[in-house]
Amino acid sequence: MTNPVQSGADNRTYFDGHKLSKVQKRFLIIAAFFYVFDQMDVSNFGFAAPSLIAQYGWNMQQITNIGALNMLGMCIGAVIGGWTADIIGRKKSLLLYGFIFSISSLANAVFTDYMAFAFFRTLTGVGTIALVTIAMAYISEMMPSESRGKYQALAIAGGTAGIPLMAILARIVVPMSPDGWRFIFILGGVGIVVCLLGIPWIKESPRWLVSKGRIEEAERVLAEILPEAKLPANVGAADKPKNSGIIEACKVMFSGAYIKRTVGLLFVVTGVTLGNFYLANLYQAVHTTMGFSLNDALTINMVAALVVPIGNLIVSRVTDKGGRKIPIIIWFIVIGGLFIIQGLFSSVLPIAICMVLKGLLMSAAMTLAWTYTAESYPTQVRTSAGGIALGLGRMISAWAMVSASPIFLTYGYFGANLVNGLFFIVPALIFLVLGEKTAGASLEKLNPVHKTQAI
Repeated sequence: MTNPVQSGADNRTYFDGHKLSKVQKRFLIIAAFFYVFDQMDVSNFGFAAPSLIAQYGWNMQQITNIGALNMLGMCIGAVIGGWTADIIGRKKSLLLYGFIFSISSLANAVFTDYMAFAFFRTLTGVGTIALVTIAMAYISEMMPSESRGKYQALAIAGGTAGIPLMAILARIVVPMSPDGWRFIFILGGVGIVVCLLGIPWIKESPRWLVSKGRIEEAERVLAEILPEAKLPANVGAADKPKNSGIIEACKVMFSGAYIKRTVGLLFVVTGVTLGNFYLANLYQAVHTTMGFSLNDALTINMVAALVVPIGNLIVSRVTDKGGRKIPIIIWFIVIGGLFIIQGLFSSVLPIAICMVLKGLLMSAAMTLAWTYTAESYPTQVRTSAGGIALGLGRMISAWAMVSASPIFLTYGYFGANLVNGLFFIVPALIFLVLGEKTAGASLEKLNPVHKTQAI
């Protein structure tokens, strides 16, 4: 069997070997803003949770369920978002789900009824993860192969500025008034402005156009983005319109050429998703039950959030080294160890230190996983396959997150952190065997045209 990493097309086509144009830099700015809203949405409910408990009588299980429903929305959004982008294009899909996320976030600022709040948190999850699924594939398709991991990490580093921004604003605004928590959801509505800006700035992916047989349009768009760039010489013969969609994506993912990569990817995506979110929305409430003041709990999260962009800047320097595989394994094992160490303590200072170190590494681990996902499948099913992988990770996480509160109540702080740490360590060991080196090769070389014979 031919390994898709070891065969394929010339890697000096599309954007490979060229410096970024102004148009490409605009893409990255828009993508960074989309990531800002995604990252803000990850943390905003955790900041609002103590106020919702205190003012409206919500209990710990309801808080956990809201987090699980948001994760369920992400599961749905990853699959339908990826499918949409493969069918109607990257640009239209990015704008569509940007509007869905922004409107849903504004709705969460208005409603305090539990069922209504839960519905819009679910819909917010649909929009945010659809944006991520499409954006990560879009960046991979629009950047040079030799540095796509770097630019993916830099875009996310800009995006993760939303984490400390949210933490600082929450630290200031939430304690100011009973309705202070609403402001953090209102911020998500600013995404509407970004979508309007994206209408002229975002260009359709030439690779997607080629996969649909729209060669002349692909040439025109490629010239608008980077005049010196070129399509593959045999594009007219090799890249006739191909089937897209969820069924075709599954055929590719579980074909003989891709099954090993798919299994390794699923463990990585599920591990990093569950590892990042399992205790995220519970930490502040848990720390207050351990005797921490609300200010201490908010401050710990704020400080941990401040270093998140730094972590992505660091990973941007190493993501294209070690074939992407080695950095993923190292990051996962170190993070898992930090969770276990944190569980050994019950006082503010050591817990704060562990959370700061995890803040430095956890978003970067997600970046590595997203980059690997976005380069793992052919263009015609890239976002569908990536969406299926992310969706499965979200589905498993939505189910597993419901156990976070019972695990804490039964096994205590150490038990909960031990479980969370294993979500990183176990996938790293599996990926050591099943993972493939993908950095530096063109997407066409990584994913050559082949018959999708499922096993």
